[in-house]
Amino acid sequence: MFSFSLHSFATAGSRPAALVGLLVPDKGPGLFETTQALYADLASGRISVVVDTFPSGQAALTNTPVEGAVFNVPAPDDRVVSTTKPGQTNFPVNLNNPGLQEAINDNLDTLRESGVLGEIAEKWGFSPTAVAETVPNLL
Repeated sequence: MFSFSLHSFATAGSRPAALVGLLVPDKGPGLFETTQALYADLASGRISVVVDTFPSGQAALTNTPVEGAVFNVPAPDDRVVSTTKPGQTNFPVNLNNPGLQEAINDNLDTLRESGVLGEIAEKWGFSPTAVAETVPNLL
C-alpha cells in the first residue's frame, strides 16, 4: 500500500471536485468526493494507491494514519512539468487594496529572513528551501 504526490484532481472553482484513487486490480480508477473518503478506502484496503498532492497526502496520513502506507514523492522527470517546476502558492487579495498585498509581502519577507518560515516548513515535512522567493511560473 502506498501513496505518492502528483497533482491529479479536477477542480471546480478553487475546490477539488474529485480525487483519484486506483482501485484494486481489474476495477480501474475511482473518484472520491473528499480526501477523507479517499484515505478511508486506502485504510480499508478497497484501494491500493492514492495519487494526491504532497500537502494533502501528508496531512491526510498524519491525521488518519494508514498502516503500511508509504508516502513517495516522484523524482523530477522532464516529461512531467510539475515535478521539475512545482506549483506555487499565493494569497489572492483585492486589487483595490494594494496596502494589504504589501503588508502580506512584508510579513512573509520578515518570516523568511528570520528563518521562521523555513522552520515551519521543516516542522511539516517540507524542505526549508521551499520557502525561497522565486520567479512565478505558470504550469
